[in-house]
Amino acid sequence: MGENTKESNSLINGKCESKSGQLTLEEVLTKYVGSFGSFQKLLTLYIALFIGPITSMNMISQFLILLIPPHQCDLSTINQTTPLLINSIDSPSPIEPIQLVHQYEGSCSIKRYIDSAPNLTDSLPCPKGWEYDHNLIYPTLVSEQNWVCNERWKALLPHSIYWAGATLGCFVFGTFSDIFGRVPTTMAIFTLAGLSGLAGVFFSHDFTLFVLSRGLMGFAFTGSVTLVLVIEFVGLRNRLLVSTAFVASHSITSALWSAFAYYIANWKLLLILSSSAQFTPESVRWLYSKGKVEKGSKVLTSVARFNGKQVPEDVLDSIIIRKPAPFHLKEFLNYPRLCRNFMFAGILSILNGISFIGTNLYAAVLLKNPFLVLSLNAFIDAIACLVSKNLADRYGRKRIMLINIYLSFIIYESANLLDRNSIQFMVIFYIGRFTAANTFNILYLYVAEIVPTFFRSRAVSTRLCLNNFGAFIAPFVISLHSYGSYIPLTVIGLTSAVSGLLVLFLPETLGVPLPETCAEADKLGSNQDKK
Repeated sequence: MGENTKESNSLINGKCESKSGQLTLEEVLTKYVGSFGSFQKLLTLYIALFIGPITSMNMISQFLILLIPPHQCDLSTINQTTPLLINSIDSPSPIEPIQLVHQYEGSCSIKRYIDSAPNLTDSLPCPKGWEYDHNLIYPTLVSEQNWVCNERWKALLPHSIYWAGATLGCFVFGTFSDIFGRVPTTMAIFTLAGLSGLAGVFFSHDFTLFVLSRGLMGFAFTGSVTLVLVIEFVGLRNRLLVSTAFVASHSITSALWSAFAYYIANWKLLLILSSSAQFTPESVRWLYSKGKVEKGSKVLTSVARFNGKQVPEDVLDSIIIRKPAPFHLKEFLNYPRLCRNFMFAGILSILNGISFIGTNLYAAVLLKNPFLVLSLNAFIDAIACLVSKNLADRYGRKRIMLINIYLSFIIYESANLLDRNSIQFMVIFYIGRFTAANTFNILYLYVAEIVPTFFRSRAVSTRLCLNNFGAFIAPFVISLHSYGSYIPLTVIGLTSAVSGLLVLFLPETLGVPLPETCAEADKLGSNQDKK
């Protein structure tokens, strides 16, 4: 049967026919193809063992190639036992003999005193550059290019540009996947990631080109298109399993990749290894939604054969597909409570991005053993992935978010009272990470539950983009450390406090049916507003 004929059987003016005997694609997957057969299990392994790890390596490598090794003024060419002339180190002071007093790890200057007046001291910038301690942290681009002290901003700016690219890429590739298909978009994403990674290695000597390559790498940072592709082959009952496999593998790989980076001790090799490509069939749902019924039928037949099943020809001819309803912003804006809930959830996503990525960046830039902290952070994320949903399903989304958010606030503000190299600090830092990860996971679920069906996928995608925008802000928060060591965690804690205030105005969605229309979504929280 021709494609045009099949299309006419499947769609009429974008609406499904109601003839008896017709089946939805979901029903065909369940009854004839297999909603979670060998093919879908293989795809789940593919997500867990390949896509999750690849996107994870993309993100965590961003931290690992820009670690800042401990450093101090290079005094190797200065004889500390022989009096020196001030003029010999480019000081405008009168010519008098001086002797170095001391220098600090990570210092940007040296102190000196004049022999004839020991009580008078002054300081000057490191006269011969810096020497780096590579006992723990291998040589990175930061130490190769001396992006420290007055040029420390060069070590932080690539992080912001990376997440700015991720924010833009989230919108662009989400749109491209709907227009051109999941597979072409996914191939473009991974190809761009591979080329960007190589460009970062070969153009590392040029700051502008390096930053541009990191922005392009961030632009390609998304596993959501591939995740959607795999989920669209899976039945309703098993989609959460696929999503959990992706998130858990992402976190576990981050932990292992941090340890791997420590042992290979080569930032260029790390960057090259974190790029790859992939292959999978096009989404059958996308094919049918675009009217490519004949191609969609071939994919269904192939998947059924792989699962040891067979789809009758008459079943393929009777499949009905609902094209997504067009999105009209004006209609959305007519519902003030829905708009308020979504706006608050969006702000929460930005604030959570600052906290979630900010703590990783804090570990990478300001703590002594970033490999250990980043690895443990990732393992904590994996645990939170499994724990958060169970807690939210039992006690409610709103309540669990509030508890975790205010714990984050208390923890990060209290951390400033402790030595950041102490065991006590690390313990509460990890607890803070656990609460931030719980909030991240619950918010992901929550956003999908407060919007109508026609806007749900767009809402989840928008939430991810806004979270990336928060990650874009995080490096600027960490850079405030130069004005006071307590400021970064104070700001991260305050983001939690503001988040808590916003959650108070959001509705509880536990046990509430998913809204199908804007009117239903607008009723969420109406009882709460009356109290």
